Amino acid sequence: MRNAYRSILGFGIIAFTLLSLQIANTKQTTVGKPPFTDNILRSKMAFAVVGEEIARGLNLHTLSESDHWKLRGPVLLEQQTDIHFLLREQYGRIVNTVYFGAALDASSPSQNLSISPENRPVLYQKAAEIIRDFIAERDISVIIRSNAPIGIGEIAAIRRLRGEVPYTYEIINSAAVSVPLKNIAALIKLPFITEIWPNSKGRLALADSIREIGADKVHKPPHNGLGVTGKGVTVAVVDNGISQNTPALSKVRITKNKGGFNSGRTGAQLRHGTIMAEIIGAAQHTHNSITRTGVAPEVDFFDARITVNIGETEYGDQMDALEWAANEGADVINLSANHAPWKYSRRGDDPMSQLIDKLVVDHRVVVVNSAGNRASKRESGKIQGKGVTHTYTFNSGNVNEVAVHLVWDNKSNDLDLAIFDDRGKEICSSHQGLVDQIFDKVLPNRYGESVRCPVNPGQDYTVRVKTYNQSSFQEYEVWLDIDNISTNFGHPNREKTVGVPGYSAKVITVGAVDRNNSITDYSSQGPSDTGLIKPEVVAPGEVWTTAGSVYWNSTGPALGTSVAAPHVSGVAALILDAVGKNSAGEWNFSPAEVKSAIVRGAENFMGNPPDNEHGAGLVRADKIIFGDEVKPHATKRFKITPALLGYKFQAGYLNAENNYSPNTIPNYVDYVAAISWEGNDSLELKLINQIRTLPERILADTTNSKDPNVQQGSNYRKIAGFSLSTNQGGLSGTLYLDVHNQGNKAIRFTGASTQPIAPAVVPILPKVGPTNPTTTAPPQGTSRLNLPEDAKMRLGKGDIHHIAYSPDGTLLATAGRVGVWLYDAETYQAVGLLRGHTHGVSTLAFSPDGKTIATGNSLVDTWANTVRLWDVDT
Repeated sequence: MRNAYRSILGFGIIAFTLLSLQIANTKQTTVGKPPFTDNILRSKMAFAVVGEEIARGLNLHTLSESDHWKLRGPVLLEQQTDIHFLLREQYGRIVNTVYFGAALDASSPSQNLSISPENRPVLYQKAAEIIRDFIAERDISVIIRSNAPIGIGEIAAIRRLRGEVPYTYEIINSAAVSVPLKNIAALIKLPFITEIWPNSKGRLALADSIREIGADKVHKPPHNGLGVTGKGVTVAVVDNGISQNTPALSKVRITKNKGGFNSGRTGAQLRHGTIMAEIIGAAQHTHNSITRTGVAPEVDFFDARITVNIGETEYGDQMDALEWAANEGADVINLSANHAPWKYSRRGDDPMSQLIDKLVVDHRVVVVNSAGNRASKRESGKIQGKGVTHTYTFNSGNVNEVAVHLVWDNKSNDLDLAIFDDRGKEICSSHQGLVDQIFDKVLPNRYGESVRCPVNPGQDYTVRVKTYNQSSFQEYEVWLDIDNISTNFGHPNREKTVGVPGYSAKVITVGAVDRNNSITDYSSQGPSDTGLIKPEVVAPGEVWTTAGSVYWNSTGPALGTSVAAPHVSGVAALILDAVGKNSAGEWNFSPAEVKSAIVRGAENFMGNPPDNEHGAGLVRADKIIFGDEVKPHATKRFKITPALLGYKFQAGYLNAENNYSPNTIPNYVDYVAAISWEGNDSLELKLINQIRTLPERILADTTNSKDPNVQQGSNYRKIAGFSLSTNQGGLSGTLYLDVHNQGNKAIRFTGASTQPIAPAVVPILPKVGPTNPTTTAPPQGTSRLNLPEDAKMRLGKGDIHHIAYSPDGTLLATAGRVGVWLYDAETYQAVGLLRGHTHGVSTLAFSPDGKTIATGNSLVDTWANTVRLWDVDT
């Protein structure tokens, strides 16, 4: 039964075949009406015969039970469905593909299920030929996984089956494989394969992850979104190059190229950098009837090319590329390559981190860095005594040589390092003179040993840490240093695995989550040695690329924190586009303000304080970017929900300010908001504190030229420097940001906030305009509803007794048994519910100024008749 269950998942055809033949060969013992009619039984038997023929053609009978358990999901379901479709085209029904035999046809099969071999149903020859031709002519594409990386030997084994490996996923020991369908059983039986997954076609390239971070709500056109697309923002991609030979990037602008536009790189040499660019700013394009876009689809690019194979030897090359991008005027730099922290520092004081800190301040450039995929490459422990040993296991993968590093902080203690094969034989150790004191005189109080030795690919090895003689406990770290493959410890210590320059205080370090918003196994974690929480945020660590993407004519996931970082770079570009530039030609948000908005606008699904796995949470563009159209002399109100009002959390310090210093933690954080618009019309900003029914308190006002917290120009306004107490209870009431149109025509604006912001439940109503709602309200059912063609709208819940528009026609109220529902009169989206009457509401009316609603109840006995007054604003 267990095997049958696995067969249902992996081989839908096998499970059905076994089940059907079991039914067909079981003697009927049920008294009374049989469980199957003749037609149903014949159909089941026909499917069984067809399934048996498919299984024979695929050699599935040669698979063992352990082979069956390699399968994950309905691997062969698509092929089985296609075969059934072809048979139906030829025969109409599957049952017509089978000859049941004279003896069976002469009696009722439902009453006589014992079928002798000579009367066994058989497939018509033409049907069998259709199945055999299908199997002989088709290929199948799957995702395979292994306990070790898919290396040269494994790829050669697949190619001997006439298979191809379009790409590998080294961090999860996986690969996309295409083989002739007739060789699927041979592929399944390859000993290095542990799992086989379907490789479904037609997946969206980037849409899932774009929606997940709210970017689609931001860059869709007005009325459906905000129309913020990253236009005018330049993002430098420090990587192995960008190819425009894909529909996703054929329309984007690469304005500068560090290596020259004709550097000679093609194909796989540009793969990594091209995917980063696609995620950041793929222009809207359609491929195979699917429309796709990047996070910020109208950004410009700098192609800051470094060496072809990203690795630790390129540290200096990356520094050069960073400096080049900043000097050329990049607004955002995406760096999806990082370096082992044990080679540099976790204090953010290594040369690259210091360079970044300077570039951020001097060049006003936002720098985003991936956290790294080293979460499973570190072990640590505490050891004491003479001859005490600790051991850790790993698999060599597809390499012929390994390097393992042991690090500790006390020069008086002596630790030895050795590697053993799977038979327990020592193959190298520090006793053989392969010690490399890599930390002595390099990093203060850090010492270590490194052993390098040849290994056999695909074998298990053991790392041994042994004390020579020490009286006190010694803490240590062990690192696997194997480039470009996912070779992991069995039970790693994931802390402090963020790659350099991720410990910089001014860089935005990004971890990776899966589709369930859970941290991935490979995503590196902090904290820094200065107590900084790292990463600051997380983003999707998996996107699906399809034909038309960089993985030409292939489908499969691109994985890693490298994939997560460009999501955040794209959001940074959206923020800059939303706030616009000031009179000096600088963006109205500084890099520190961009980082503050990204961190404080992150979504923490578990409701926990920031930690060193998720940082502040999942980046969300729609929580800190806002905008709308403001009618003449009207005001749009937005509600601010302060988040993370502080620096210090249980996991450490969260740096979301420009002036962070671990020794000088202030008791406040700055709030910043900016808006921009096209043209020279006038909008004004007000930051307001509303405490229940008390008069509003204006905290900042751009109409006040003496207000030190405001900045303004012909087409922008900014409130900066207003302090929010780090004490959550330091500011009572609610914070609002009002955008007021002083002109005589409607103005559409966009903006960003360093705290989460959203439209207020009820908009502020203007003090001008008609006072008689019966003469100004739009007629019910007219085009003012803004509804799609043929759409229907239901207002309220239950019976509706009264309906009224606000004096200016921006708000609709319906009275019924539930209470009073409030709707935006333009979108007809519910914005509030007033409840308080015991037996519902029968009538309502707005005050002439629109600030008060009167509601009444006369639905029941006279004792229940009541009148209530409601403040629209609160």
